[in-house]
Amino acid sequence: MSGTCAVVVTPPTAVGAPAPAPAPANVRGAGHGTSGPNSDDAMTRSEERLNVGTQQVEAGRARLRKYVVTKEQTVNMPVSHEEVRVEREPITDANPDQAMTGGEITEDEHEVILHAERPFVSA
Repeated sequence: MSGTCAVVVTPPTAVGAPAPAPAPANVRGAGHGTSGPNSDDAMTRSEERLNVGTQQVEAGRARLRKYVVTKEQTVNMPVSHEEVRVEREPITDANPDQAMTGGEITEDEHEVILHAERPFVSA
């Protein structure tokens, strides 16, 4: 059998690409390559390899800002202070000995220090 045969090589298609066109009508089936009839043992095989991966790229920026919010607050807290009260004890028939002891009745002053709590704020 004599004649010529054309070989159509189509590259691989990408996902979603249209399928390659069918081979022309003059291309024959197995056993009839360009090297002659029954040349299947001498067929050249070719292969394509793709390396697939990801890479880091800058996709945008974010900025962090801080600000101060001041709120007024009222805090109730207990504070203590000392007070003075003068109590008179009358002399009765039950306590004449206690009432009569001591010094003479004269004019005199006595000073007492009074204390109080004051609130404060520290940061």
